[in-house]
Amino acid sequence: TRDVIVVPHGTYRLSGLITEADAPGIIIPGARVEASGGADVPVSAIADADGRYSLYGVGGDVKIRVSRDGYESSITRLSVQD
Repeated sequence: TRDVIVVPHGTYRLSGLITEADAPGIIIPGARVEASGGADVPVSAIADADGRYSLYGVGGDVKIRVSRDGYESSITRLSVQD
């Protein structure tokens, strides 16, 4: 089998790992990751049991918000481009 990812022109897949800010080795499963701003439609994902997430169709200047019950939300701004 082969995975094929198709996203609109000028957008990308953004993926990562959610960990504790003060203890990077401690993952945070179930965190919600939302991207808004650059692309036409906000996108979101829930981190899996290993703390990993993927957002599809992200592009331009975006705001990334990570949240989970029991944790302080985190907001980061970044530019997603080639």
